[in-house]
Amino acid sequence: MQNLLLLPGIFDIKPIIVVAWSLSYEVFYYIAIPCLVFLLNLKQWQVKKRIILWSFISVMGFCFFALWGGPGRLLMFISGILLFELYAKKNISLSRGGTRFLIAALMIFGLRAVFGFSYALSLLAIFILFLLLCLCALNPKSNSYRWLSLEPIRWLGNMSYSYYLIHGLTLKFAFLIFGIVVPSGFSSDYFYYWFWIPLFAMTLVSSFVLFWLVERPFSLKGSVSFNKLTQDRTKVVAN
Repeated sequence: MQNLLLLPGIFDIKPIIVVAWSLSYEVFYYIAIPCLVFLLNLKQWQVKKRIILWSFISVMGFCFFALWGGPGRLLMFISGILLFELYAKKNISLSRGGTRFLIAALMIFGLRAVFGFSYALSLLAIFILFLLLCLCALNPKSNSYRWLSLEPIRWLGNMSYSYYLIHGLTLKFAFLIFGIVVPSGFSSDYFYYWFWIPLFAMTLVSSFVLFWLVERPFSLKGSVSFNKLTQDRTKVVAN
């Protein structure tokens, strides 16, 4: 019942599906944000004041998370809010550095597991670097925009939700096989790191199968007609 109510994540409850903790964050966000917008009448605020408000909430939130813990990943939603305010409302974008921001974010989050530095600090880095990456990726003049528009990358983006759902199950299956094949008590760092790429390939295959057989024919079935409707409406308005 707790899992059906999407409580794991915000509350210390073990999820049936490992990645389902993020659904709890999303539900909380979608409930809380409209209430906050309504109570503070944020739609009537100047864009600059909204940016200051969300920046202040972010700073206070990260300080609280670093000192006392809690669901700090909720703060990552604010990075998206700031992205909207800066790009859509203030027309701010970047033309260079997007790929470097992405690499830096991956390195910082990966090295945290090696050096064991603050999780709050790594989240703050992702918060900032994600915002900068998107400001660059949304600019058609940037290299980030060009390589993110490549067909294989767009395919990965389209099936990202299927990947989110099934990659954990795929890895568990792989580790189950390893447990049968690899001798008991065997330990090797090289073995662990060399299997990153083949394991990632396995998750891509299972995600593609789920996307092609389930998500694409059912969830995205009406997307083509919707796009056609949008194009037709644009032509009518133009005429």
